Amino acid sequence: MRCVHGGGAEAPVVLQRSMPRLRTRTEAKDGPGITKETPMSILNQIRDAMAKRAVYVRTRNEIHAMPRDVGHDLGIFPEDAHTIAWQAVYG
Repeated sequence: MRCVHGGGAEAPVVLQRSMPRLRTRTEAKDGPGITKETPMSILNQIRDAMAKRAVYVRTRNEIHAMPRDVGHDLGIFPEDAHTIAWQAVYG
């Protein structure tokens, strides 16, 4: 919301056609392979990406902070923290 000189706050107007959309496949009553526009799914993808990034950073930091002798027993080295965490989170 923005304040205008001499007035109150105005709500911004966003046209439906200007909202970001993501086409997703649905197998509901529309049949297989039919796509529907879902404006909220882009927000879900961003939320999922942020959650995965947080898990990746936490995993990478834990591996990097692991004592060398423990890592050696497990076959994990701090230098490989990025690769191991990436593989664990993103596959």
